Amino acid sequence: MVGLKSLGQGGIAARLRAIGIALGLLLLAVWIHDPRGLHFKADDYPTIAYARNLGNVLHDFFGPQYDLNFFVFHRPLITLSLWQDFFLFGVKPLGFFSMNLLAFVLSLVLLQRIMALFLGGWRGDVVGLVLALLWLFHPVPIASLEWVVGRVDTHVVPWILGAVFFHLRARRGGARWPVWVCTILGLLTKESAFGIPFLLLGVDLLDSSIRLPKVREQGSHVWNRFPSLGLLVLIPLDLLFRWVFLGQLLGGYGFLKAARLDVPAIFSGLANTLSLSLVPRDTQNPLLQWGLPVLLLLGLFWFCFRERGSFFSRMGGIALVGIGLFGPLALLLPSMRDPANQRYAYLACLGPWLALLTFVPMGGEGKGFMFSPILLLGLLGLVPAQKREQKRMAVHDRFVIQTVSLLRKAAELERGKSQDLPLVLSGRAEAACHPQRFLWGLGSVLRSPFVREEGLQRQVISLRTLHPSALPVPEKLAGAGLGVLVRVRENGTAVQLIPKKPEPVREAQALGFRGRLGVDLQDRARVLGDRGPGFALGPKFERKVALCTSLGSFLLRLPPRPRTRLTLWELLTTPIRSEGAPLPGLWILWNAFDLCPDEPLQMFWREGGHLVHARLWVERAFTKRMAKAAGGAKK
Repeated sequence: MVGLKSLGQGGIAARLRAIGIALGLLLLAVWIHDPRGLHFKADDYPTIAYARNLGNVLHDFFGPQYDLNFFVFHRPLITLSLWQDFFLFGVKPLGFFSMNLLAFVLSLVLLQRIMALFLGGWRGDVVGLVLALLWLFHPVPIASLEWVVGRVDTHVVPWILGAVFFHLRARRGGARWPVWVCTILGLLTKESAFGIPFLLLGVDLLDSSIRLPKVREQGSHVWNRFPSLGLLVLIPLDLLFRWVFLGQLLGGYGFLKAARLDVPAIFSGLANTLSLSLVPRDTQNPLLQWGLPVLLLLGLFWFCFRERGSFFSRMGGIALVGIGLFGPLALLLPSMRDPANQRYAYLACLGPWLALLTFVPMGGEGKGFMFSPILLLGLLGLVPAQKREQKRMAVHDRFVIQTVSLLRKAAELERGKSQDLPLVLSGRAEAACHPQRFLWGLGSVLRSPFVREEGLQRQVISLRTLHPSALPVPEKLAGAGLGVLVRVRENGTAVQLIPKKPEPVREAQALGFRGRLGVDLQDRARVLGDRGPGFALGPKFERKVALCTSLGSFLLRLPPRPRTRLTLWELLTTPIRSEGAPLPGLWILWNAFDLCPDEPLQMFWREGGHLVHARLWVERAFTKRMAKAAGGAKK
């Protein structure tokens, strides 16, 4: 009776302790990552505009996310979460960012409970709390927390950690179905969930090496020792689904799919990420970049070797956990040689801190982990780095708020004038954007649902050069017909409204088509050549055409010869200067056509000093064809 009574009291005390820790983490997270005052960034605008339509949400369950070709992802639960937030909060940023923070808090609590289950008792609570605090004060999660679309990380990690938590509970007698639910929902959220089966296999091996008596009670059958093996079947099933509905196995960013597997760059990026996770800094330090990972590997080897009876179990478990954390990042690791790209390590940044725990003598049932609070000394380096990252994000927020405000003011000043003419953002727009470039979303900031009044809804084009080898578009050409334009200052952190005297604008006459470019029209333009569809030209055409989108622009110089029409074939195939082979303009533009499907290509040229304007709408079928052609050419 005494034993049962003490066990009941211990259970109640443990639950109260867990509730207290969870509430403490919630309050700390709200204090440190206060979502008030945050603003939409970059592709927050087009993704929210897309996800407000329930039909688009349903499309993303059986097609590529946002119906794009530039990147092909299957993340329907992200689109669903954006629809839910729009339904609840409209276009108020606070609601969206609060949901990001709530998901992060849930992840912190799950991490703490995982360590409590793994190690048991108050020691497990302490270790879990230490790791949660290190993650809470780490600079890496900030970009995801303060960027609505960063929820691809904040929203998938609760499913990943939930799978680990319920797996540990199942190993101790709990139900297994929540593990499957978390894994399936994780796969519907982000590709990071591909690592779940490997993480759980690693947990099976590590849990077995530490808690051998419990394993003997469960039996030595392979399914008892490795209950997570069955989850491996979800990976080929998910890949088959992607092949059928997306047309490819993994998807990903277009520029990464075309890149070759660079093994040295992958290891360099991995070393840099391991190092920066422990000692965040703005610049690379070769000694730290390679020295810290080597030190971690030595510590892990020692952890495995000191218990010789479980050497291979521990070694295999650590390897599988590493694969689960970093395997889904393999294609991104080369870019993570840059300290600015560490946001991809949202969860993986915990890996080195977990590894450091192995330096502490473990003893029986994890008693040595009582010394893990020593790791809190790491906060001396994490907190200043976190403050620096928050300041950088605040600079970006101020830039976006100021830019959107001035664009709306420009729309008000242009109210009543031609809605066909786009507003112009000139200057070095990309220099002001950390860590997400304010490019894709630019075309949506003055559209519904962010601007309700039709008289203020305008397309915005960026004069950022769309390709490094292309000629920039001058303000005096693209913005000549406007009475005002918005310019990014030279320091890239502020914008200004530039009033000017507008010029009269003549709309170009479309010849042989109705202003839309489709697959059939492309085929006809190829066959007819100089006699094909295009725009009528005056006698003093100056051979320079500005092609402008919200993603970027470039100036096309046409060869000198007599013309009475500017054909679509010439516009799309005239090459620009390039370091390699001549690059046709279409191969530069298709990316903008894909990311901005509801916006026309805006064109400007002069005829004897007179400004001429034309618009070209592009059908999705044409963009999809070009995406396949561009991908095949790169391969």
